[in-house]
Amino acid sequence: ESRLLLDQLAYLNHHRIFDLRIMPTPAYLEMAMALSEQAGIGVSANGRGWDISDVRIEEALILTEKEPIRVQTIFTPGGPGMGECRFFSGSSSGHGVEWRRHATCRIQNPINGSVAPRGLDLNEMRMRCATEVPVDEFYNNLQDLGLVFGSAFRGVRRIWQGDHEALGEMSIPDELAQDEKNYRFHQALLDTC
Repeated sequence: ESRLLLDQLAYLNHHRIFDLRIMPTPAYLEMAMALSEQAGIGVSANGRGWDISDVRIEEALILTEKEPIRVQTIFTPGGPGMGECRFFSGSSSGHGVEWRRHATCRIQNPINGSVAPRGLDLNEMRMRCATEVPVDEFYNNLQDLGLVFGSAFRGVRRIWQGDHEALGEMSIPDELAQDEKNYRFHQALLDTC
């Protein structure tokens, strides 16, 4: 259990949906990876990372400036090298703390039977995605849909469009480069993907 403070994680102010600060989905994945490492699942176990599946966002976690948000992640083992993570926020009520579940996922060592991803031929994909889309136009289109990303969540450098697929070049925004070492995979970069 911990408390989220927006002034300590200022980049989260840059992730807004319909003008609400919403916890980005990759934040749940980061918490799952951290908790699974404590349970002996993940990079330290086999050097290959994690296999995260069945990610379900059940209710948006709205981040407020007024007070810290109490969050809790629960890991339930499901066998050797695997388990389920559940993510909650708590608020005080007349009957103690009222917990709301926001998301769930399954996590396991890749060695536990998951199939290794097949390699992509980037040259072939680049040929299929021949139309370059201006990055500003891409973000303006998202904003028209109610998805407003500030500079910390603008990691798309280039994007190409094909028929029902796209290829992008992403990097972590400069303002978060120092912060990147504190994460397994920075939430802002993963959200960009």
